Amino acid sequence: MTVKVEDKRLFAPDGTPIELTPPSGESQPSPTQAHPTEEQPKPLPPPKFEDLVILLGAQAGLCMGGAPPEPGAPAPPQDLDAARHFIDLLDLLVDKTRGNLTPGEEGLLREVLAGLRLQFVRAAERP
Repeated sequence: MTVKVEDKRLFAPDGTPIELTPPSGESQPSPTQAHPTEEQPKPLPPPKFEDLVILLGAQAGLCMGGAPPEPGAPAPPQDLDAARHFIDLLDLLVDKTRGNLTPGEEGLLREVLAGLRLQFVRAAERP
C-alpha cells in the first residue's frame, strides 16, 4: 500500500507565506470555479458623503425611539443624549465642510439636520 502525503499549509513554520504551485500537469480551479454554488460577496460601493449624512441621521433617529428594526418589534429605548451627540456631529460637518460641498450635499445635510432637530424637540416633550 502506498500513501501520498501532500503538504497544504499556507505558511512556513517561521510565518512566511508558502507559494502554492499545482502539481505538474494539473491546474487549480479559480476561486469562482472552486465553489460554483457559493455566491461571491458583492463589493461595497465607494463611500459617498451622502451615505455618511444618512447613516448619522438614522442613528440619531433610532436614539430618539425611531422605527423598530423589524415590524412588530418593540421600539428601541430613547437615548436623547446619544441623539443629541449624532445631531451635533452632523452640525460639526456643516461647519467643517463649509464651501466644500456640492449644492446637493449641502441641501441634504441641512434637510436632515432640520428634520432631526424637529424630531428631537418632539421626543424631548414626550413623557
